Amino acid sequence: MKLSNLERETVITFNEAENFAEIFTYNSLAADRPEDVQHVNTNPEGGATYRVPKGWVKIRASRILSEEQRAVMRERGRQAYKANLSR
Repeated sequence: MKLSNLERETVITFNEAENFAEIFTYNSLAADRPEDVQHVNTNPEGGATYRVPKGWVKIRASRILSEEQRAVMRERGRQAYKANLSR
C-alpha cells in the first residue's frame, strides 16, 4: 500500500534519561552522517526508525521581523544574488 505525502510523517521522541533521540521517518537520515546515525528498524510501508544524538533535536521559535527588517533582508539578498552572478 502506497502512502500519500500527508501520511508520510516524521515522529521524534526522546526523554531526559537517555542521550539519544529516536526518529521515525520516511526520509533517509543515515546517508549524510552514517557514523552518527544508528538504523533501528524499517517498517513494511518504507518508513524507518533511526537513533541520533539528542543534541541534533532543536526547537526554536522563528524570528518576528518588522517590515523594515524584512526590507533590509530583501535588499541584502538582492545584492548577494547580483554579486554571485558577476563572478
